[in-house]
Amino acid sequence: MGFSVIAESRMEGVGFRVLEWADDVLEFYNQPPALSAVIEIAGERTRNTKLTPDALVLFRGTVELIEFKPASELERLVREKPKSFCRTEDGYRHPPAEAAAAKVGIAYRIVDTAQIAPEVIRNMAFLDDYYRCDSPAPDAVRQVAQAAIVKRPGLSIAALAKETGLRTEQIWILIADGSLFCNFRAGLVRDSANCKVFDGRDRRR
Repeated sequence: MGFSVIAESRMEGVGFRVLEWADDVLEFYNQPPALSAVIEIAGERTRNTKLTPDALVLFRGTVELIEFKPASELERLVREKPKSFCRTEDGYRHPPAEAAAAKVGIAYRIVDTAQIAPEVIRNMAFLDDYYRCDSPAPDAVRQVAQAAIVKRPGLSIAALAKETGLRTEQIWILIADGSLFCNFRAGLVRDSANCKVFDGRDRRR
């Protein structure tokens, strides 16, 4: 995308990382302009309020405003604000926000973070320091790692380190910055003997 996206919470950060690697996402932007929603508060009384979704997401073929929330918070909102939040067979919904988004021709969706695979969350948490690393990997390190993976895609992190002489920490930095890619749903990044690595450039083509 060419710019940094700042998350205001860990769960929001996990959601952004999932969007970043989703095959059907073209671009996304955090903290888009607020929606003007009408909330029913008692009987026929209503009030206008501003709602700011976590992200505006450009998928292939559609555009959505997305809010990431943990299941525990959503359950509380359903109990405490039943006129604003509800749970259906398709998941949690926020009808006032959906109606406000529809006025500008965009869909609105709540993503329950429980829907995100636990392995993904654990990998994101493990790599958190590497995502925020102030010392990016030198170009020479990146080139050595990518050259090895182009020749032998699917090497384990341990095998790549042995073949190139790189440290495991350097490879984790390359995974965090997108130079290398591994399937976060397939296993844990810290399991260097079994975590398979691929060229991150293939994800952006």
